[in-house]
Amino acid sequence: MAYEASLMQALYEAAPIAVIVVGQDGLIRHANGAAEKTFGYGRTELVGQSLGILLPERFRSAHQQWLRIYFKHPRQRSMGNDKKLLAQRKDGSEFPAEIGLSSFTLQAETVVAAYIADITARVQAEEKLAQYARELEAQNAELDAFAHTVAHGLKTPLNLIAGYGELLTSHGSRLLAAEKQRMTQVIVTQSLQMDQIVHDLLMLSSVRRTDITMEPLDMAAIVARAQLQLAQLVVQYDAEIVVPDRWETAVGYAPWIAEVWGNYLSNGIKYGGVSPRLVLGSAVQPDDAVRFWVHDNGSGIARSDQSRLFTPFTRLNLAHSEGHGLGLSIVRRIVERSGGQVGVDSQPGKGSTFWFTLPAVPQKKQIQNLMDFRKPIGSWQN
Repeated sequence: MAYEASLMQALYEAAPIAVIVVGQDGLIRHANGAAEKTFGYGRTELVGQSLGILLPERFRSAHQQWLRIYFKHPRQRSMGNDKKLLAQRKDGSEFPAEIGLSSFTLQAETVVAAYIADITARVQAEEKLAQYARELEAQNAELDAFAHTVAHGLKTPLNLIAGYGELLTSHGSRLLAAEKQRMTQVIVTQSLQMDQIVHDLLMLSSVRRTDITMEPLDMAAIVARAQLQLAQLVVQYDAEIVVPDRWETAVGYAPWIAEVWGNYLSNGIKYGGVSPRLVLGSAVQPDDAVRFWVHDNGSGIARSDQSRLFTPFTRLNLAHSEGHGLGLSIVRRIVERSGGQVGVDSQPGKGSTFWFTLPAVPQKKQIQNLMDFRKPIGSWQN
């Protein structure tokens, strides 16, 4: 008997998980060494205390009721079959735990042994795996949409180019000069459209994979370059672009943010109304972010359509709609990779405000923080 008692004590102390023995009054009778390590209490601190001290305050009352019910109908519960719960260490920190239970008689008293395992690592691994699954599902959906865009977005221009090319080759000598010029212009226009589709697809892909360095942005210069690139479109639509006298400073990757402005401005010009007027601005938000926006004088966007605007390969059924549904999804991916958010505020008949946020340049300890911001952001997969 002495040997068996010694063996049981050794096994109890050698157990790799916390073992807590509780009486019917809910007070702790015994705790092993693993319990000390798991919860941060000394053994003498645990013995005589309510089991509730190992639970967050918000769960203690319900747990006391559950314990009373369990003692009336005790039964073994294997680890892995019981529901997970949150436990609390001495320092107040919480962690996910898995519990196994068994009851037995100790010195004429029915007691319960709780076998408590800290499953933080497992939960984190499960969450990471679930995140990978969500990302894989999103990528598969995006791949399907990508195939649809390539099939339909490139098919029409290719058919036009092939058709007009064949006409010019087989009947060119019998066509009038004006007809030849018109066909040639269609070929050029459709070729440029395909080039834009390829550019946008490559941009969408590169934002996912490319490492970038976040730096304070000269937003006035970035917007000025975007306006210069859209000069022909501004003239074509008789558009007006109003920029602020001063821009709030944010951090980001300049080439990507130029792409954001290019998308917002070109969309505002095309869909912003007759003689579109775009008002640009910026403001610091309470959450240490800077909000940038483009407000247009267009017809507005229905609320039911707003949530779809930034989805890859999605186009709304707008009159005179152009493009292939990539632009705003590129904006979203760029801004989210940069630590910001995108959105639109719009009401039919009152125009639309397309906005995005970026991290603000810190005011305190600015030099050190800017050094931190200059560190590259890892690839999307990491």
